[in-house]
Amino acid sequence: MPQNADTRDITPGTTLNGVIRAFDPTNWLSDVQLSGSFPTFLTGIAVNRGLDATAIAVGQRCLVVFNDLQNPQDAVLVAVYD
Repeated sequence: MPQNADTRDITPGTTLNGVIRAFDPTNWLSDVQLSGSFPTFLTGIAVNRGLDATAIAVGQRCLVVFNDLQNPQDAVLVAVYD
């Protein structure tokens, strides 16, 4: 079972890459496994609504920006890439 990622040592404004593990297109939320943090996940992360929903898929690599370290759910998935 995945654990929630520990974001205490991440500086606000930091961009990290990861892999999408789930995407909810109704609410535009995702679960992301940060690179190097297997098996920890960020859950319920907001997704940039400017992205093409068809490009957001489980297993797709992504970039996540962190805003408030006290609230990891304040992070935003800003891009997907190959």
